[in-house]
Amino acid sequence: MKKSIAVSSKGYGMSDFEDAKRAIFDREFEKKGLDVNFFNWDGVTENNCVLDNADSSQSRYGNLGEFDYVYISALGSIEGKESKLCDFIDCLNHTPAKVVNDPETMRANFDKGYLLQLQEQGIDVVPTDDGRYLSFSDLERFEKWNDGLVLKPRLFGERSNGVVKSSDLVSKESFDNYKSQYGGAILVQPFLKGIVENGERSFVYVGKDFSHGIYRHRADWQFVPGTANRTIIEPTDKELETIKNIFDVWPTKYHVSRFDFITEGGKPMVSEVEMVNPNVWLGRGIKTVDETFPRMLADYLLKMS
Repeated sequence: MKKSIAVSSKGYGMSDFEDAKRAIFDREFEKKGLDVNFFNWDGVTENNCVLDNADSSQSRYGNLGEFDYVYISALGSIEGKESKLCDFIDCLNHTPAKVVNDPETMRANFDKGYLLQLQEQGIDVVPTDDGRYLSFSDLERFEKWNDGLVLKPRLFGERSNGVVKSSDLVSKESFDNYKSQYGGAILVQPFLKGIVENGERSFVYVGKDFSHGIYRHRADWQFVPGTANRTIIEPTDKELETIKNIFDVWPTKYHVSRFDFITEGGKPMVSEVEMVNPNVWLGRGIKTVDETFPRMLADYLLKMS
């Protein structure tokens, strides 16, 4: 009997990239005998993961529990929707479908404090401190003698969601307001010139198997690496060793993961381990990605049966 999969998507027509991803999933999953359907998580009602906005022609499915697999490919912006997203993860936790990524893994990954845990385990991460006791005078002192700090909320702290440079907090009032906005639960990191000068290296894994690597570097009009310039790369021995060490010291369910590195002074450091809905750059015209990743993912899903 044909297996079915529900793939979260930002919605048809939302972007050329998203439409291209859908076409790739349709083609590659269909080759593996999977009936592919798409949904927007934002339209899933809490009770029983009911689908009220499935935009696939396969409309016979009423809720996510009726699928064999659910793959969280894209969430879009979650700013202002954090509580609703947690409810969605709760519903995934109770559905009989096999969910990628694992709901509890995703929930744990919301808290960027995992960087503190990895640091304590001897993993080379971007130096990270708990910012609960950081004062504005600390901020001023560090700003004077260094290149500044990066502050981010522990929960849902992403580049577009609450991450600021210390130079943006120009007064004690603005600093206090920032901290109180997150109940004091913030992380503090040095601003590394390496991300500007050397870009960011990212490696995508399916399970514990390497899929592909992407080097993101700045366009002339960008301050930090964005989505404009991407090159396929292979991990160095040091990067491979670091990722293996993370697997060893961080016991969690690894389905689809992305390991991001920044190099400073010749030393690669982990800046993020993304296990919620890691961007894998599918559908952006990178042949290696478009061919390798969906096939690996489909094979991985079928082995979960």
